Amino acid sequence: MGELNKLRLLWLKIISGLMGYFIKPGQVERFFGSLKHDWIFKIAQPTREHMKKDVAAYMRYYNLERLHSANGEQSPINYENSLKKVSGWT
Repeated sequence: MGELNKLRLLWLKIISGLMGYFIKPGQVERFFGSLKHDWIFKIAQPTREHMKKDVAAYMRYYNLERLHSANGEQSPINYENSLKKVSGWT
């Protein structure tokens, strides 16, 4: 099994466990497609440790900074925070 497939499975386990729900396969494929084409293929990955750090950095970028068209051009964290303000949920 390739390194990206191992990361994909680990990511699914972590997110599913933390969030308490199952993520749709399409969402996972979208994330990993972005990871591969926006990050992994454009930045040299000399070691496994370097790749782990890069993937962690990309996950932070993906969730905290990257604008998503499905979220009204907001980052996921900003989108979720805006929903909390609207609903009054904290």
